[in-house]
Amino acid sequence: MSRLQSAVLWTLLCCLFLAPATGECQSPPVRRGVITNLKGTVTVRRGSDAREASLGFVLLPGDTIFAEQNASCSGISPLGNRFELGPTADSGTLSFPLSESTSRGHMAPWIVERMAAWEGDSDISLSPVRSGDASWKYETEVGKPIVPAAGGSVRPGRSLFAWSVDEGIESYDVTISRDQGKAVHLTVKDHTMVKDDLEPGGTYYWRVTPKVEGWQRIPQWVPFTVMTDKTDKELDASIADMPDLEAGFVLLSLGLHGEAIQRFDAAASIASTQKAALTWRAKALAGMGLYEEAYNDLRDAAAVK
Repeated sequence: MSRLQSAVLWTLLCCLFLAPATGECQSPPVRRGVITNLKGTVTVRRGSDAREASLGFVLLPGDTIFAEQNASCSGISPLGNRFELGPTADSGTLSFPLSESTSRGHMAPWIVERMAAWEGDSDISLSPVRSGDASWKYETEVGKPIVPAAGGSVRPGRSLFAWSVDEGIESYDVTISRDQGKAVHLTVKDHTMVKDDLEPGGTYYWRVTPKVEGWQRIPQWVPFTVMTDKTDKELDASIADMPDLEAGFVLLSLGLHGEAIQRFDAAASIASTQKAALTWRAKALAGMGLYEEAYNDLRDAAAVK
């Protein structure tokens, strides 16, 4: 049976068995993998097409990776397995199955699906930090929220919050709300705090205001979610034996920017993953709004041979 025939058959089965319950046809979940590290010339074949891969290249079920002599790459497959190809004296190939039944992923299915839904996992050009004339040189936000970043996540029971350190500011008013209305106000004489009473699975908003007499600027709310206890444990189990580079990518795609950076820091200390780790760390930093640091990481990554 061809790939097209399989897709048509799936659609028909959806209509027959899912439509009565949901009122509409549902497509199978889209799963994607990613190349997290790459050296040399690597080509990805997809059907009759072939493209030269780059760091962050998105992989789909059915893709075949072709590595030329002495080239290598590693990453996460569309089914949630870590893969590694090369380097070898000869060329090599690696194919990813179309069906989950032929290869079970190591990671929990929901993590693979979240990775697939994560926007921009292949876009690591970081346009806001390409130029030395970036906006950070002219405007600095006081009490800037860093983690959780906008749309990011925190762990249940040990939710870390961090914001910028500003000269001359002794304390901050940290506000956390479920609906951007009724809120909890905390005065913190530091630039970090840990909350242990946020509802697992809940969506929250937070913002930081300097405790300065006459301060009038009201910052925007930053949304984030709290992982459930179950997903927290499944995530830890999924990345327990994963190298720092790939684990960092998984954490970043799930919105845990701070933890991702710790893994990228470790991967950057290893020669074989240094260039990729600096590049991914730059993306994490940009996601936290730390554009100057991201720019520096990209510059350093470009200098790695």
